[in-house]
Amino acid sequence: MSKPIDADDRPTLSPLHVAEQIGVGETTALNLMRSGKLPAFRIGRFWRTSPRLLREYIAASAVPRPGDVG
Repeated sequence: MSKPIDADDRPTLSPLHVAEQIGVGETTALNLMRSGKLPAFRIGRFWRTSPRLLREYIAASAVPRPGDVG
């Protein structure tokens, strides 16, 4: 039996995988990808992003805690 593939081991991530990683619905993840807020690309009619681009999006979207120096 094969073990589940970790998101970082995938070459591309679907909106469902993105949604699972950032704790939003699949539609919200798809809208982020379509709008360009989360850099993504289309393969045919399917939207995909890379684990690296998702990590960069998360880092850029992080809200600093009070007292953190920017």
